[in-house]
Amino acid sequence: MFVILSAITYIRAVSQSTHCSYPPMFNQIPTKVLAYGQNLMALDMMYFYSDLLIKSAPKNAVLFHFFIDENSSLKKKAEDFVQVLKDSLSKAKTDIQVVFRVQKTTGTLFLNQGQNKYPIIGMNALVYSKDSLLLRSLFGSGNKARIDTTNSKVRKFNHEFIPIQLVSGSNLGYLFLFRTRLIGAGFACNPNEDKEIASILKLIYKKKCK
Repeated sequence: MFVILSAITYIRAVSQSTHCSYPPMFNQIPTKVLAYGQNLMALDMMYFYSDLLIKSAPKNAVLFHFFIDENSSLKKKAEDFVQVLKDSLSKAKTDIQVVFRVQKTTGTLFLNQGQNKYPIIGMNALVYSKDSLLLRSLFGSGNKARIDTTNSKVRKFNHEFIPIQLVSGSNLGYLFLFRTRLIGAGFACNPNEDKEIASILKLIYKKKCK
């Protein structure tokens, strides 16, 4: 009986450690720098992300593709931003695979989806996953979301996730735009935005293993 109980305890321990065993994954920074005014097609990006995750991540994965305008007044470099993320998440693990991809730009890009055109400015990201339930558990409103994009106890949430392409009933997945909230006629310039983003993303790893 003791041997059986020990085996059950061991199996449970292994299953728990596996359940929250995914550390953040960082893609290498692409050498290609995207130029000011370049247009990105939403469906093209989704096909690219789908292939990327198939090759490098399990099914329960989400990709954050950040675009860093190194010519902005904030003077933030892509390499520095990656290091901020790594410093913040170095010991973090959770039950989903979070993949980070950071790309340099020389100004504002535009994401095209049908008749809609979304500017990608400063430190914006495209967020992609094939799992709608996973995305719903990550961000939304209320205690059920790991990242509550409504109000926090201290201040209003400064960023937003905008649904871009929701392909229901297909294997292509779901695409969101993660950006600073519009304030007045434009975007607020926050010199500590890199650290704020890192603290937001760290909330993904607050889930307790069961």
